[in-house]
This record gives sequence, structure tokens and C-alpha cells, in this order.
Amino acid sequence: MDILYFLISTFVLLGLLGYFTNWKFWGWIDILYYPLGAIGVVLVFFQTESDRAGIKLLELENEATKQLAELQNKKPVFDDYTNEDSLISQFGKHLTHISDYSKACGNYHRSRLCSISQNLSPVTSKYESLFNQKNGVERVYTVCSQSQSLINEVVSIKALDSIFTYYLPKYYSMGLEQGFHQSNYDEVNDFMQTFDRQAEKEFQREVVNDSFDKESQNRLKENFEASLYFSKSILRSLSVCFRAPESVRNGYLMNWRTEIEHKQGKLNDVKTKIKINKDKISNDTASIFSFFYWPYILILALSLKFGKAVNGIRPKDKPNNSFKKTKKSWLLFLRRLF
Repeated sequence: MDILYFLISTFVLLGLLGYFTNWKFWGWIDILYYPLGAIGVVLVFFQTESDRAGIKLLELENEATKQLAELQNKKPVFDDYTNEDSLISQFGKHLTHISDYSKACGNYHRSRLCSISQNLSPVTSKYESLFNQKNGVERVYTVCSQSQSLINEVVSIKALDSIFTYYLPKYYSMGLEQGFHQSNYDEVNDFMQTFDRQAEKEFQREVVNDSFDKESQNRLKENFEASLYFSKSILRSLSVCFRAPESVRNGYLMNWRTEIEHKQGKLNDVKTKIKINKDKISNDTASIFSFFYWPYILILALSLKFGKAVNGIRPKDKPNNSFKKTKKSWLLFLRRLF
């Protein structure tokens, strides 16, 4: 309420002074008034700094929310793999079987199964841990993102029969191209069983002909069957990838999740800043002056401007006589009153 009393009193006082006096000071009012007005604008600018920051933060929040919503609409479609962790671990045992077989053979190299397993195990053992890492869809991605590398390494060391140097990567690619549904276990099993038959046909076409005697055919047959045995182990371990959507295998889902986490983190940061900005109370000198003292100075400046305006419309003829008549009228009024 103090500021209302101050406003009324200053306007009345300076209005009367403007009407009943003809000070030269009135001509200097504008020189004082406009700088004070400019200072007032600057103080308002500083006062609203928090509001401007809040507006910018709200714009950032709206943009971050929009981007997050757009990204969520691009979520790849897939069923959850949460219940398949143990199954994927079991698939991994097909790969572990190669190392186990190699260890069981020891230094015995007369069997083709032993010699091939001992050549393969240094490669396959590097990938065994993938089948027990992480959970759900992340475990699927961990396995399938490295599956092609596994096959390429197996082929590169030439431990398998030459037929599988070509046929193993080809058949793996064929499995991916089938587009099996995630829950279509039976069709994947059927597809895996055709591997034996197709490989046998390839062997018969390339090897079993008149150019090989019986002994050579038996030796090639042994090498082929040993290679087929471990090739099936490798393919069986990777069969989960035949049922995995491409968005999971190629990492799009993982990238999408990372981007979602990044966008959500960014949105949370903006919301935190908005809360801090709302709760922020400024007690610096400029804020204290502008909130507690500047309104009085501004009212005083406006009162002076008002007094000057009143002075501009006062009667110009014989101001002293006008003042005297007014003074005399007030005296007569007071005498009659008392």
C-alpha cells in the first residue's frame, strides 16, 4: 500500500506545483525523464532474463519431445526375446562342442574329426562367450552381428572340406533370406535338415565319378563327413539368426535404442533446467534495486512529467495574480470553516 500513497501524493503535489509555479526547472524534466526511462527498460530486460531463458527452455523441451515421439514411431517391429536366453545358450553349446571334441582328442590326429576340430577350435572358441552375453534381443544382436565374421574365419583357415568353403557361407546366407518368423522354430529345423541332403548332393556331383578309385572316394568321404559334422554344429549354433528380423541383425534396433536413450536423456536434462529456472530466486543488487526502489523512482519521474504537463496548460496571463487569488480563496474557505 505504501507505493499507492507515494503515487497519489507525488502526482498531487507535483501537479499543484506545475499549475501554481513557473519554475525554470520544468524545462529540464525531459532531460531527466528519458534517461530514467531508458534505465527502466534495461532493468526490465535484466528482470526478465529468467523468463527469456524459460521460454527458450520450453522451446527446447517441445522440440526434444517432438523428436522423441518421431523416433518412437520408427521402432522396429519384433517380438521380445526375453524367454530365449536359455535357448540361445543351448545353441552356443553346438559351437562349444567343437572345442570340447578337440580337447577330447588330445594329441590323437589319425581321425579326421579330431584334426578338423583341432584346426577349428582356435577360431570357434573366440565366439563361444557371445551366446551368454547380455539378455533378450541384445543377446540375439551380439550373436548375429558376429556370425558372418565367424563363418568367414572358419572358411579362411580352410580346415573344412573344399565343398564347405563355398557351401557353408552360401547356406547361412540362404537361411537369412528365408525370412523366418521369430517363433517359427519348426521351419528353421526343417531348413537345417536340408543342409545334409544338399551338401551330400554337392559332394556326389563333384567327387563321386570315374576319376577317383574306391580308396580315394572313401578318404574323401571321411573328410566330407567330418566337415559336414562340424559345419552343422556351426550352423545350428547360429540358427537363432535365421529367425531374427533384419533390424535386429544389422544393429538398427540397437542404434534405435541408443538414440532413444540419448533423446530421453536430453529431454530430462531440459526438464531439470526448467525446474531449476522456475525455482531460481535472484537476489543480486540489480534485482533488489529494480524490485524495491525502481518503482518509486519511476513514479517520481512520471509525476515530474505530469507536473510539467500541468504546467503547460496553466493560464499564462498574470500567473502571480492567479496564484494570489487562489491563495485568497483558500484562506476565506478556511476562515468560514473554522
